Amino acid sequence: MGMSSRSPGRLPPAGRPWRGSPARLGGLVLTTALLALPTACGGPGPGATASTGSDASVGSAPIADAGDFGLTYQPAENRNLAGLIDPIREAAVIEPEIDWLNQAFALPRDVAVVWLECGEDNAFYDTETTTIELCYEMVDDFVDRFEADGDDPEDAFWYAMDAAAFFFHHEVGHALVDLYALPITGREEDASDELAAITLIEGWEDGALTLMAAMDSFYLSGMEEEASGDAEDLPFWDEHAFDLQRFYRIACLIYGSDAEEEAWLVEDGSVPEEQAEACVDEYAQKRESWSRLLEPYYLETPAP
Repeated sequence: MGMSSRSPGRLPPAGRPWRGSPARLGGLVLTTALLALPTACGGPGPGATASTGSDASVGSAPIADAGDFGLTYQPAENRNLAGLIDPIREAAVIEPEIDWLNQAFALPRDVAVVWLECGEDNAFYDTETTTIELCYEMVDDFVDRFEADGDDPEDAFWYAMDAAAFFFHHEVGHALVDLYALPITGREEDASDELAAITLIEGWEDGALTLMAAMDSFYLSGMEEEASGDAEDLPFWDEHAFDLQRFYRIACLIYGSDAEEEAWLVEDGSVPEEQAEACVDEYAQKRESWSRLLEPYYLETPAP
């Protein structure tokens, strides 16, 4: 499967191109953006207490930067999955994210990130081994789903990698909640979705467009759930929201991040008009909440 820039996007209006390769903005953009947020009482932003050097601090207790995210690829026995390994390596979507995370956060221990054959299309975070597992089957399933929806194989692959970037950051959210014992209220799965969305929107050039691949994957799988017509088969007990709910939540966050630029999401019904104003407020609230939670663990932002 060849690697090249993708064609214009499948969800945005005409003229809104998808990015063809990972393009993180200069410096630690997400860290800088979050540190610059004002506090609710109008005082200095969270960055006012950020430490320097290789340590971060929580109150008076220093947190040594004793770990890093590290990426490896495992071989796959399945021939189709084995054929995805080189394209995933060449796409290099996760690699710059790991470099950025290692510059951005003090970690108390290493976090392994492993591409591997899992036996199911998914991604996981293991709290016992502090390992993020990214399944080749996940990319394969995304490619199949996008191709079935009419995309050519090359575009489908790139959309799949954009969706995989979201799920990687979702699992990073679980890792940070675990490593820092963050006081999350509500479902951790929802919180991890929020952090993944904010990370892509704030940290990537055209990150909202990248995030739309994940949004679209939830829409397609959600429509499959609806088409099954059997409510008894829906996992109401599951810690994850239903896929169509996750679709609407991501659409709301994208719109809320830039209501003028993303107005088309309201026009096409992805964000209900009556919800639009609330999405703007919610995005600002979620962005500030994550800033406050993560600020103690930021490393010093390097000079450009």
